[in-house]
Amino acid sequence: MSDRDDNVILFPKLQTTLEQESLSALTNKNYREALDKLDQLLEHGVDHHEIMMGKLICLMELDQFEEAEELSEKLMSRHDTYYFEYVHIYLTMLFQTGQYELVIETSNAVLDHQETIPDPFREQFSQLRDLSTHMREEVIAEESAKLTRILFKAHANQDHHLQWITVEKLRSLGAIPKQSMESYLTDHNVHPMVKTGLFLWYQEQSVNRPLEIHKLGVSGWRNPVDTYDLSNSATIKQTKLLINEIEQHNPTLYKQLDQLLTRFTYVRYPLIPEPDQAPLIAEALKHIGHGIASIHNKGMASSTILAYAEEINLCDGLYLSMMDA
Repeated sequence: MSDRDDNVILFPKLQTTLEQESLSALTNKNYREALDKLDQLLEHGVDHHEIMMGKLICLMELDQFEEAEELSEKLMSRHDTYYFEYVHIYLTMLFQTGQYELVIETSNAVLDHQETIPDPFREQFSQLRDLSTHMREEVIAEESAKLTRILFKAHANQDHHLQWITVEKLRSLGAIPKQSMESYLTDHNVHPMVKTGLFLWYQEQSVNRPLEIHKLGVSGWRNPVDTYDLSNSATIKQTKLLINEIEQHNPTLYKQLDQLLTRFTYVRYPLIPEPDQAPLIAEALKHIGHGIASIHNKGMASSTILAYAEEINLCDGLYLSMMDA
């Protein structure tokens, strides 16, 4: 409407005419025309239940689901007499557009915190939640099977980046890892980053058995459920404390070293050195820092410190090779 039209008073007769015409257009499935009439009414503050319901129907029939969702959320926020009716429309719309996770979350929130849901609505909400749970499981199973085939092929072709991406997608999906994938943890042709992703996936799925892992010349057995979180390594915490002094006089250098430590941790996980190695790792980082800052190192670094410095740089390269691919 034009600015001049916005100031026109909607007389009762015109309001009645627009309401009747919008209803007629809806009945005849002329949703675009009906939406235009309803919007004219809304622009003049006529927003009672029948008008809002009519607009919701039009938006859904015209496949304008994003706008329909926003309108539903706005109407639900009113918490008026028609609240449960709006919730039902909202959940139905989410279900029709395949947003099963959101249906489950919303229906659970409503069912768990509303003591006075009328029985018909309670039953409808429960049915939509159950259907969405079933559909989500089917989607996950189908997508999981597809991604698993891609991972097997990527492994056969030694496509490290595709392996990494696929493992991350499987993790995000919440899929259950195949037991045959455990052999990847000892396969020297599998990138260390992929092995980290696999182990994190086993942790997220609460796999409770010892798994053998080979990484960068280091071997060991780890049970995912008993292994500390990636961000909770005592070795790394102690190392950060030992290099913290650098932050005081050179924050930029500290940030670079902290990033190197984070990448070293990720690539080595879960075979991170024991806490008693923290002083050596800290010295290795300082040694690297001297090179970055072009500071002459007066002392001679030990072979162990130099070895750690070399491994930290190697892990940094391995990390970037995957992220920048």
